[in-house]
Amino acid sequence: MASEVSETVSPNAMGESNNRQVDTLTITWYAPSLSMIVTYQSMESARQNQQLLDGKIVGGRRIKVEMNRPPPGPALRHYNPASVKIMGLPIDTPVFDVSSMTGSPSVRPIKSNTYDLQQLLQDLRQRLNSLPRIKITSFDRVADANSDGLVTVKVRFDSWEDANTARDSVDGERLRPEYPILRTHLPQPLYFRSTIPIQQYQAQKRLWDSFAKDSEKGPRVYIDFPASRQ
Repeated sequence: MASEVSETVSPNAMGESNNRQVDTLTITWYAPSLSMIVTYQSMESARQNQQLLDGKIVGGRRIKVEMNRPPPGPALRHYNPASVKIMGLPIDTPVFDVSSMTGSPSVRPIKSNTYDLQQLLQDLRQRLNSLPRIKITSFDRVADANSDGLVTVKVRFDSWEDANTARDSVDGERLRPEYPILRTHLPQPLYFRSTIPIQQYQAQKRLWDSFAKDSEKGPRVYIDFPASRQ
């Protein structure tokens, strides 16, 4: 909160705040998924199917399909340019289902984004709880509302400062080598501005000064004195 002391005050001198939950940190990452290589008889067939399959919903998840690129190292000897790479498949998708969907009998699973989701949730909560002088008031996984393949967790803290400390601790991090990178979002703190006449400030000086002094926890109060008019 910022309070401005002014010689004159307009009728609408008090600013408005909003009701965003600024003490709630949103953490997202990619859910476990499978990737597979599908090989076709010709480049033309591979390109056509890449365009047809990209963005298709499979098991409630939107898959990404791109032309397969030459891999580095020894795996290059297995490379066929007439192939596509399918990513984002649900973790329990059978090879047979992918073969039926793509119209190709040549389907090969490759190294994928697989990990124990429940263990990641446990590790994340443990990491946040281990932060010194940080108080968590709630930790909730948000129900999947779309097909983007993201896991979303909302963690509410005792203050925006606590949430910001937690964000700095986990944003862009992998809690284990096999886990995906964590991404975070934290709204900016609420800002509420009030302009009061200088006579009111002088009459209530002790009260206003105590607000500014005791705002280490909870709302912060700043008192601003505009430059005097000449």
